[in-house]
Amino acid sequence: MTFEGKTVEDHVMYNIMESMMNTFENTSLERIRKCNHEECKLYFVDTSKSGKRRWCSMELCGNRKKAAEFYSKQKK
Repeated sequence: MTFEGKTVEDHVMYNIMESMMNTFENTSLERIRKCNHEECKLYFVDTSKSGKRRWCSMELCGNRKKAAEFYSKQKK
């Protein structure tokens, strides 16, 4: 049975909560991590083989961090 909710907001919130519960039930808590980028507030499930993933997205947060480090070295 799927809960539809009385309002669109109810339906969206239910889907979010259902997704969170599925994640917690099927994922080791050690694999749920906060993104390592200072300005990012996201959490992610580390699916890497080594279990050492640092960013929610390499294309966004990982690249920003590496670019900032590169430009910081260039200024010196």
